[in-house]
Amino acid sequence: MQFEAIVLKFSGRRLSLLSKTEGRVEHHFYLQKPWMKLSSGSLVSYTQEDQRGGHKKIESLSVDYVPLFCARRDIMFLHAFLEICNFFIPEGSGGSFFYAFLISIYKHFTRFDSLYLQKRVLCKTLSHLGVYPEQRQFHSYTHILLEVPIDNLATTDLQLMKEDVFDQWLLWCIDSHPQGKWFKAMPFLLKSEK
Repeated sequence: MQFEAIVLKFSGRRLSLLSKTEGRVEHHFYLQKPWMKLSSGSLVSYTQEDQRGGHKKIESLSVDYVPLFCARRDIMFLHAFLEICNFFIPEGSGGSFFYAFLISIYKHFTRFDSLYLQKRVLCKTLSHLGVYPEQRQFHSYTHILLEVPIDNLATTDLQLMKEDVFDQWLLWCIDSHPQGKWFKAMPFLLKSEK
């Protein structure tokens, strides 16, 4: 069976994928072709074989698309989004919804040209994951973000939503996550000014 996925992270032999059908999965993977590069955010197709102990081995992998345009346009935003997916989507969940969500981000990437809009997208992602601080103001922001489709997020007038609330939300996510010290793109995005 052929699977489609997005590479969330490839480090050493550890490959973290957001599979369209299986959700977020972790594999040990050895590059069969030394010239092959696996970049975070790449769309890939692969087959897998069941092994002893319930483990699965990737048999063949092909890179279908590398989001070079997105990376050239704003690599930190792309990496911040992938970072959220990698650290907050539990193994085995996410699946088709987040796969389609990320594909729509690629499709509408040019619309998110301001830091404020990028923070909206990141917080919308966290809303879908149910990750937000307990304070009441964040609950109302979550409900608003969940109602607005991603393709209308840049054009919808959400003037009541303040950027400093998004900043607090993203900082809370970093501080409250057990591996928050390993986050690289989100802290950089919070410090940058556009």
